[in-house]
Amino acid sequence: MAKVIEIEGVDKDHIYSNDMFEVLKVYGVEAARNLIASEIQKTLVEEGFSIGFRHISLVADTMTYTGAIRSIGRHGIAGDKASVLARASYEETVKHFVNASVFGERDPLKGVAENILIGKQVAVGTGRIKLAIKKQDLKKIKSTYSE
Repeated sequence: MAKVIEIEGVDKDHIYSNDMFEVLKVYGVEAARNLIASEIQKTLVEEGFSIGFRHISLVADTMTYTGAIRSIGRHGIAGDKASVLARASYEETVKHFVNASVFGERDPLKGVAENILIGKQVAVGTGRIKLAIKKQDLKKIKSTYSE
């Protein structure tokens, strides 16, 4: 793409490549992110799927938020998770559990995937709220409503 742009008469704002790494190198991470989202959308539409572009954008954002292009799979984003359970839930389950046990790795259970796996309420949205009340305040509330 860099050499094509240099050709006189080529409109650099209207050339297209599906090589996301070339687009990253020439135009930057935001252009690469847009290309990834566009290519995913095209592929899904060709296969007859209808998925909102915002969902696809989340995937593209996740793949490029570091400034580089990372795969979703075990050698990219899924494989880099801090949680043993989150890594194991994607691929190579036994390998992740064996490595975690050999190296004494602990799972703090902070993420969504690992909490869903163990059946624990996820600490997001309404699951993030924790209410506490002092006993004396509870007595005041009870006496107010019992009158």
